[in-house]
Amino acid sequence: MLNTILLVIILAEFTLCYYYYLSFSLHMLQLSSYHNPTHLLYEENNKRYIYAPYKIFLLIPSILAAFFGMKLVPGIISILILAWFCYIAKPLPAKKPFVVTWRIKRMYITGFVLYFLVMALLLVCMNCNRSLTFVILAAISLFIYPVTRLINWLNAPLEKANNNRYLRDAQRILKAKSQMEVIGITGSFGKTSTKYFLQSILASHYESLMTPASFNTPMGVVRTIREHLKPTHTHFVVEMGARHKGEIEELCDIVHPNLGIVTSIGEQHLETFFNVETIIKTKLELYDAVHAKNGTTFFNIDSDLIRENLPTEGNIVTYGIEHEADYMAYDLSVSELGISFSVRTPQGEEHRFTTKLLGKHNVVNILGAIAVSHTLGIPLNEMTVAVATLTPVPHRLELKPSGENVIIDDAYNSNPTGAKAALDALDLCNGMKIVVTPGMVELGEREYELNKIFGTQIAEMADYVCLVGKKDHIYEGLMEKGYPEEKIFRTLDVREAINHALALENTSKGKKYILLENDLPDNY
Repeated sequence: MLNTILLVIILAEFTLCYYYYLSFSLHMLQLSSYHNPTHLLYEENNKRYIYAPYKIFLLIPSILAAFFGMKLVPGIISILILAWFCYIAKPLPAKKPFVVTWRIKRMYITGFVLYFLVMALLLVCMNCNRSLTFVILAAISLFIYPVTRLINWLNAPLEKANNNRYLRDAQRILKAKSQMEVIGITGSFGKTSTKYFLQSILASHYESLMTPASFNTPMGVVRTIREHLKPTHTHFVVEMGARHKGEIEELCDIVHPNLGIVTSIGEQHLETFFNVETIIKTKLELYDAVHAKNGTTFFNIDSDLIRENLPTEGNIVTYGIEHEADYMAYDLSVSELGISFSVRTPQGEEHRFTTKLLGKHNVVNILGAIAVSHTLGIPLNEMTVAVATLTPVPHRLELKPSGENVIIDDAYNSNPTGAKAALDALDLCNGMKIVVTPGMVELGEREYELNKIFGTQIAEMADYVCLVGKKDHIYEGLMEKGYPEEKIFRTLDVREAINHALALENTSKGKKYILLENDLPDNY
């Protein structure tokens, strides 16, 4: 009887431990867009934590069972050890919460079917060899990342069938709205801001819908169509994100855009794209789809890689500030009201706008939205109010005043061009300037080099720097420029970095401006 009670408690603790480890691994898979190679990359980059030496103690119950059997003292020791593992394995609150979707629920079911099947086979076929049973159950928890990818692979046919059902429903809805203007937006950066700005202008004249938040994946777009697209909508603005070649083409095959905007092409997601050439080809998949429908594609000509790879066929409209373009923004001025700028159209029409948003790059994004809206029939003078009332996109140079402190929240993602644009915006502020950053990721072999360059750029204008994480690339860039080490604060916790920045004494006559440049999700 005692043996049975001890066995049941130990098996229950192994199961709870498995649940906690599986939950965290599924969260990382969710943040990896359910993409097994990206999940594997996370595992490889974090082996020292995932396979920390202390986890070998998870095998102690099997060792005790082998030498002493299920006796009281070794049984209690095993229970205490497993209780400790269950305690430390419980996932902590995450910056980007784990969303238990129906897909995740199905993965839990598959995971526990496999787990209990293995447990049953071990106990029955091995004549209740408890030591071997404990070893294998511990191994399943220890190697939960390969197990998670196996679960994802096993569920793939079901998920594909399920997704196809939703996709057919979305295509049926779109087919009934063949006259609707569909505008696709892609780019290495600037696409979300441009989407919000375009939606704000279009909504002042038309019944328009945009994909919400960062719903820029195939199933995110499908969900938007199925849940939000109404018969009255005349314009649909679709953000198109990609980490792999062919993903923009896949999105275009769903919505069939007749207008496109390419906001930028730059060094981002190099770990999955591998090289800039693949990024260029992927972003131009939007142009290919629009061109096939004899539609118009708008290109930000200020992006070097766009300018160097601009298509020569089809309906092409360019916009920019730095280089001659069809739609030009010029005569920029900054005042307490914000940034004012003039716009000139291909027909020579001119109009002046004012926006409360920070940074020259936001003017470029607004210009792209103005160019598309004007092409769709909205006069420039009727966009004045919409542009003047634009609000910052959440976590993209979003101003958050608090007394004498102003946090400039640019936490959502980061890339070399966007990071430099954020520094330029900070440089316009009159006061004490502090940068809080963990640096940039998904830059492949160039990650060290580009972050070091970012460090040299920070050194030229920041009064204090708070670095988050263990990597030294930004720190070395600061040192290369002779930045005072006493003005650098290093920590592993972004909250501690922000609190340190808030606590620093303001030595300027103006306010204290704290730029939060990138806040990495939990899978970094």
